[in-house]
Amino acid sequence: MDLINDLIVEIEPGAFQNLSSLTGLFLYSNKIAVLNKEILQGLESLQTLDIKDNLIGNIGDMTFGPLPELRTLLLENNKIGEIHFNAFSNNSKLEVNTLFTSD
Repeated sequence: MDLINDLIVEIEPGAFQNLSSLTGLFLYSNKIAVLNKEILQGLESLQTLDIKDNLIGNIGDMTFGPLPELRTLLLENNKIGEIHFNAFSNNSKLEVNTLFTSD
């Protein structure tokens, strides 16, 4: 699902609840500041999440927990200042995780 450069500021919790077969979600170049596990609920099959070039400041506890199939996570060019030690604890298949150039 491509929601690129759509000026998205906020994603409601459960927004993706009925998309359990979705494998790729592309949200880059928006103005998203908050990303948490409640927002990502329902994306059990997601393998690629591209959320670079947003305004995300923190990655909280179990943020990516609802994504057990996640393999590629692109987070660069955000405002990440803190990542909870448990943020990726359910992501054993994660192969690519880019965080560089976060302000």
